[in-house]
Amino acid sequence: MRMNDAQRELAAKNIGLVYHIARRYRYRAERVGIEFDDLVAAGLLALCRAALFYRVGVGKFAGFAALVIAREMQKLIVCAVRRQLQRSILLEFEDEDEGEKQVESRDLRQEFDWSELEVREFMAELTPRDRAIVGWTVAGYSQAEIGRRLGVTQPSVCRALRRARGRWIALQTVSG
Repeated sequence: MRMNDAQRELAAKNIGLVYHIARRYRYRAERVGIEFDDLVAAGLLALCRAALFYRVGVGKFAGFAALVIAREMQKLIVCAVRRQLQRSILLEFEDEDEGEKQVESRDLRQEFDWSELEVREFMAELTPRDRAIVGWTVAGYSQAEIGRRLGVTQPSVCRALRRARGRWIALQTVSG
């Protein structure tokens, strides 16, 4: 879909909004390895998408665009966090739908020079529910989907991932 002149003008007048919102998310993004320029690029694409889908007369464009831009930046940060977790864990979990054991392996051993035994020891320290939650996260499921599968709330899934990440970081500092 191509932008017409009015949509291009609308986007051009609101470029400052992208930088304003990017500054709000800057430190969260930097903690997960996203540079400010990448955050702005995602925001600019979201601004163009907002200009394409904005309906004149239905609220102010800046309010609509701000929501679209912020949502895109949040999605970028969440994906980066998920990639970090995925890169750092080797585990086995059973897929209830297919009834077979799946192995998700990541480059953990190369990054930290850990043996498979050390990784298995880390996973053994987790509770069965936390192991399942980490397994589903590595497999790419959202926290809400994991919560539905396991019969827990999304905040419970978030807390379990935070506990696992804390144990992981503690083990990295001990072995590193």
